[in-house]
Amino acid sequence: VEAVARKYQGRLKVAKVNVDDNPLLATKYNITGIPTLAFFRDGQIVDQIVGAAPQGQVEKVVEEVLAS
Repeated sequence: VEAVARKYQGRLKVAKVNVDDNPLLATKYNITGIPTLAFFRDGQIVDQIVGAAPQGQVEKVVEEVLAS
């Protein structure tokens, strides 16, 4: 996640949330598995990756979200 954040710096914001410390946020966005990467546009989730994913997969989703 840190490498993707650096690569796309200035094009997206990356935030980490500990769902154990923020269970209401996890409930609000229906986070059911850890780790989950949630991709937002205008405050709404537009895509998610649940479970560990290789950097290439994360970058593919990032590119798709940025292009939409």
